[in-house]
Amino acid sequence: MRRLTQIDDLIRALHPDLGVDDECFFLREYTVGKSFDYSETNSLINNLKKPLSLSSTAQWPHKQKAIQQCGAELKAALGLTWLRRATLVPMPPSKHNDDPEYDDRILKVIYELGKGEQLDVRELLLQRQSMPASHRGTRASVQELIGNYRIHESSTDPAPAVIGLFDDVLTRGTHFRAAKRVLTDQFGPIRVIGIFIARSVYAPNVEGGGDAI
Repeated sequence: MRRLTQIDDLIRALHPDLGVDDECFFLREYTVGKSFDYSETNSLINNLKKPLSLSSTAQWPHKQKAIQQCGAELKAALGLTWLRRATLVPMPPSKHNDDPEYDDRILKVIYELGKGEQLDVRELLLQRQSMPASHRGTRASVQELIGNYRIHESSTDPAPAVIGLFDDVLTRGTHFRAAKRVLTDQFGPIRVIGIFIARSVYAPNVEGGGDAI
């Protein structure tokens, strides 16, 4: 069984938008700049991120299988005791929910890990408008994301006791910082825990990499 690893002082600098007060955990490591066949994790993440344009192709079952695998791994790592007391929130995808490219893969991962359980799953955060996907090379700032996130007001009651904020890959930590800010502005100094399927790392021969990984 894979275990969650916490982002600590030894590796936090590799995710520079995270602060010392941010609680973030990850299951795997995704190697930036390498193809799907570089590692098991690269294959899993690439399958998970397959766009909706492939939904009628032979590639689509790989995405569905990746959703199931991620859900099972997270459920095993987090345990039902914690899952039953937390509010489970997906990080908003880059596209607005009216956008034809809207991909709710993280919400589906959460539903997968909650199969057979009565868990508190809520889309507390929504995008005001679509933005370019970060993994395609365009990165918004924390402030830009804060301005584009909004609270789904009909999902705020009852107020959560602790939030598990789920996403696929932790890179700089920009989206987590922005989402945490919007959530704490809404609910006060609530505990918001980032839970990632993988964090990004660099191979030594990839630009941005080095001996630290």
